[in-house]
Amino acid sequence: MLLIAALIDIHRSQSLTSSTKIVWVLAALGFPFLGSVAWFLFGRSSAPSGNEPIGSSR
Repeated sequence: MLLIAALIDIHRSQSLTSSTKIVWVLAALGFPFLGSVAWFLFGRSSAPSGNEPIGSSR
């Protein structure tokens, strides 16, 4: 279940390049538990979500 959620989330990520998505998918498929956990801990945080309000610059 975690693997499927990670693969869907990787696919939906618009801020990653195709080659980066392939690397994450291979990591998730090669190491189903660790790859999926790594995506949710590190991959999502490195990919901007696009949910920041417009004009919010710090």
